Amino acid sequence: GTWWYMGLALTLILIFPLFLKAYKKCGLFLIPAVFCVICALNLEVTTYSRWILLAPIGILFADRNLLEKLKSWKVCSNAVIDFTVRFISISLLLLGAVTYSSWNYGKLNFLTPVLDSFLTVMVIVWSYLFFTGLPVIREILQFFGKHSMNIFLTHTFIRTKWFYEYTYSFGHFLL
Repeated sequence: GTWWYMGLALTLILIFPLFLKAYKKCGLFLIPAVFCVICALNLEVTTYSRWILLAPIGILFADRNLLEKLKSWKVCSNAVIDFTVRFISISLLLLGAVTYSSWNYGKLNFLTPVLDSFLTVMVIVWSYLFFTGLPVIREILQFFGKHSMNIFLTHTFIRTKWFYEYTYSFGHFLL
């Protein structure tokens, strides 16, 4: 059930040095280059090709410190208006991405890596800007971060062995 993730994690560990080297040579163009390689090789959209585009996006965000830049960027000088405009704009983008993803659920095509990457980036940006800064939330997330390996290793049993019927009774990934 979750071993695909371990395979993806190992693949990313092996491919990251290549992506870093390529990023140093071509910068931002690495992202469309990876997408073009996936398309040119006519790779079947699987858990590997579906999520591999996030690696160069993550490298770009880290190298250019984009999350901090987004946090410090202001729409206007009025703090309330600035927060409201940014919150509504980014929330609408996130809501649109989630809505499209749920309508498109299970339909894989060559754009799936792009759409999944956009959804993932929007979740991260929204969480970073509006959610993780809350004091109680930060402490909860730190607890989950500290115990994430234990959670990962046990959730497969909960999901597939102990509560399989309940977990899949909803029939949709969001539920």
